[in-house]
Amino acid sequence: MGISIIELNKRNTDYNLEPIFRIPHTEEIIVPHYVRPHEWVGLGGVTWKTEELINSKAKPEIKCIWTRPWTEHLIFKGKPRTLSPQELEIFLKARL
Repeated sequence: MGISIIELNKRNTDYNLEPIFRIPHTEEIIVPHYVRPHEWVGLGGVTWKTEELINSKAKPEIKCIWTRPWTEHLIFKGKPRTLSPQELEIFLKARL
């Protein structure tokens, strides 16, 4: 049998504050890959590693998007998800 409407709705409303990277002077954002830790996805499915983004001109910030299961254990580790961009950059660098 297929997925129930309740299960489908739960999947579609599983949002959290997650880290993203924004490319300066554009509207492009790069989001965490849904399942691959420290991999990020941009337009057209282009992927980057966390270290590449930190060493680029991309700026980290927090945005409400679909929950990424790996970010809690590898980035936030129980810390609040209401970090400033500067704090988030420090967190990301410390987790490389």
